[in-house]
Amino acid sequence: MFAGRVVAGSLRISCLRGNRCDALQGLSLPPEVGLGGRAMTLGRPVSVRDYSTASGITHEHDIAVGWEGLRALVAIPVAVRGEVAAVLYGGVRAVVQFGDQVVAQLVSAGYGLARELESSSERQRRIAQLRAAAAAPAPGLRCADLREVAEQLMAGMANTSDGALRDEVRHTCQRLLAALGGQSDAFPPPVVSARELDVLNLAAAGCSDAEIAEQLDVTVGAVQGAVRNLRRAFGVRSRYAAVAAARRAGVLS
Repeated sequence: MFAGRVVAGSLRISCLRGNRCDALQGLSLPPEVGLGGRAMTLGRPVSVRDYSTASGITHEHDIAVGWEGLRALVAIPVAVRGEVAAVLYGGVRAVVQFGDQVVAQLVSAGYGLARELESSSERQRRIAQLRAAAAAPAPGLRCADLREVAEQLMAGMANTSDGALRDEVRHTCQRLLAALGGQSDAFPPPVVSARELDVLNLAAAGCSDAEIAEQLDVTVGAVQGAVRNLRRAFGVRSRYAAVAAARRAGVLS
């Protein structure tokens, strides 16, 4: 299997699985070029029994496909918000006709990829908004709305497996929450225990429940209990709102 994203109207192969070589890596296919370009244009799966002799597609990349030894191929367009955002391929090194069940399985995999791409696109959109707001908060900005977006985004990313993206989101959200910290009425400072203060500091650094538990040598349940106490104490709905409220109240530097 292999796949690629559609960028500026062209498909670029970037992900290979089960490959023999890297001949397909980085190939660019505009609309109508090759099997993927054809699927991209039609917006539906396209398959060939034998790529080398197929007459319904163009053959600009025959050498690369030949190096990989592929014969039968199917290309599945992956649509996000009505536009083809990627193409997923399945291929075998034999002359065969793909059955309906195989194509249906690949289409199902394509739906899963579409959901991932849509989620990624939404995260990137929110990150861009937060960057702009953190860089230069505008007069009349609705601080509460921005805080809520930042808190939701940080909470949603806390357990993601993409470490680089998680760190980028943490940094951007922390900048925004710090910038908004002085623009609303302070909460009365509640009584916070030493352990809860430790949890606050680690949450402010963007740590997940598991990371906080490891740092403090306690259970995840204990961390979650401390977070619940902090949310109640500050009258907020999330850990990051508690961090922001603690900063405003002078409990957290």
